[in-house]
Formats: sequence, structure tokens, C-alpha cells
Amino acid sequence: MSLPVVAQRFIDAITIGDADAARSCYAPDADIWHNFDDITQTVDDNIAEFLRTRRSMEIWIESAPDAFPTFAERIGASGDIDAAIAEFGIRHNAS
Repeated sequence: MSLPVVAQRFIDAITIGDADAARSCYAPDADIWHNFDDITQTVDDNIAEFLRTRRSMEIWIESAPDAFPTFAERIGASGDIDAAIAEFGIRHNAS
């Protein structure tokens, strides 16, 4: 399954508030690390946070680096936004 398909499944699940569908997009034993606050969350905690704070903004994977500053501003993100954007250019998965 390609990243855009999984990303769209996740976005669709969060948009409609379907925690089970969102959970299916994660590895079962995943830990989610935030590079902006150095906090690690469980899958369930991460999904709960997405559902608690969900707002709608459509971002295409292909244009994510360009759209990220607007996204970060809308969610009130803090930290090194330039470093976060740079992560889009780093391949973390060989598949």
C-alpha cells in the first residue's frame, strides 16, 4: 500500500471520527514521537488527540512541504517549523 493511500484512509477516518479505521493505518505496536515537543504517544492516545482537536484542512501529500506552514499556524504548532518541513525531504522508509 502506498503512502498516499494510507494517508488518505487516515484523513478520511479522522474526518468522520472513525477511530477504528484510523487505528488500522498504524502499526499495532507503534509509538508516535513528536519532534516539536519530544513527547511519545500510544496509537490510541494519538488518535484520541486527533479526534479531540480535529479541524478540516486538505493537504495533498505532493504539496505538503509548501502547505505545512499554513497547517502549522492553524493548529498553533510551535517549535522549529523549518526542521519539520525538512523532514518531508528525508526518506525514512525503504518501501
